[in-house]
Amino acid sequence: MLKADGYRWNTTGWKAWCRTCPAQGFSVQNFFGEALWISRADGIEVRFYDDLENEVGIYHIDKGQWTCVINNLHFLK
Repeated sequence: MLKADGYRWNTTGWKAWCRTCPAQGFSVQNFFGEALWISRADGIEVRFYDDLENEVGIYHIDKGQWTCVINNLHFLK
């Protein structure tokens, strides 16, 4: 399901599924609303990074529901 949604498995450094999204026009609500895998996700952490690899957001997903832990995504604009 993640491959079909454009993700790739990263084995260098932190092992995780990764996908690049353009910062312009990015919205967390749209990201989670369009993700095919969200409804089946449980116990998942989603991290967002800027183009300099600075962490700008962390969300937890449990039973298809996402909760914000850190949101500094406004710095992307």
